[in-house]
Amino acid sequence: MTSQQKVLFSDRIHRTPKLDVDDLECSICRGLLWKPVACQSCETSFCSTCIHQWLVKNPKQCPNRCEIFTERKCPPFVSKLFAQLKSASFYQSNGCNQLVFKRADFDRKHTQIICLKEQLQQLQDESKENKREIHELNLQLDEMRILNQSIIDTKITFADLQGATDNCYRISDKYRGLKWTGMDYIHKSYAIQNYPTSGYAASFTPGDSSYLAFFREEALVSVNIPDEIFTFFSLTACAAWNDDLQLIITEHRDVVEIYEYTTTLLYGKPQFILLHWEDIDKIIFKSSGGTAHPGNGSLAGS
Repeated sequence: MTSQQKVLFSDRIHRTPKLDVDDLECSICRGLLWKPVACQSCETSFCSTCIHQWLVKNPKQCPNRCEIFTERKCPPFVSKLFAQLKSASFYQSNGCNQLVFKRADFDRKHTQIICLKEQLQQLQDESKENKREIHELNLQLDEMRILNQSIIDTKITFADLQGATDNCYRISDKYRGLKWTGMDYIHKSYAIQNYPTSGYAASFTPGDSSYLAFFREEALVSVNIPDEIFTFFSLTACAAWNDDLQLIITEHRDVVEIYEYTTTLLYGKPQFILLHWEDIDKIIFKSSGGTAHPGNGSLAGS
């Protein structure tokens, strides 16, 4: 608190059930008592500055109409209440979470320097969190490098599918030795011509496959023969119609759900998802939520 800040209003006080801030308000300025003194007759406390200004205009008169005003120290219970007081920083709107007026430290000068230290601490905390996230991403990158050869050998790009330049088609239930349910595919030229504002058209990148697979609400990929298993390394996905579309992927083995992965997809921006799920026999994809991307109206699909 700076020397210019004479009035501290109760809305900055961290209230507790045992603390009644009303007992600490000056009856003249209605702010929190500042360097309080009291009337000897009625024992009402006032800010020292407030009562002195009052006495200049009303000599020897108490604001509570006592016969004569005689100054004394504030009652002990007021000091005890102040000892429990915690107030938010005057610079709280700038991000400072420092508490002042703690343990009756009434004259502590709380300046912008303290607030800058508080903001610096917040930035240091954020930096630690960012470093942790970078470390986790580097671990994923190392794992991707180790698995790179396996990913290349088993990569499904849908480039070997036929047609779809004139329409959308359902992926064969025996494609690449797996059973595909509820999954369609589309060619780049058809997507750009018929759905120019969709995420389909925006998701193709130079050098990649001219085909992509898509589904509406739910699809699954499973083994064709009982007791077979496969490993699912990763996929690249984006939202076709909505912003912030939620994608839920679950892995299964022998009808038992093993793990669930949830992420948020962006419209037209392919997102790499590394899973490396081993020894599974089914994967279920579900999409929901999000809001229609501007210009797409009420079109459905994901």
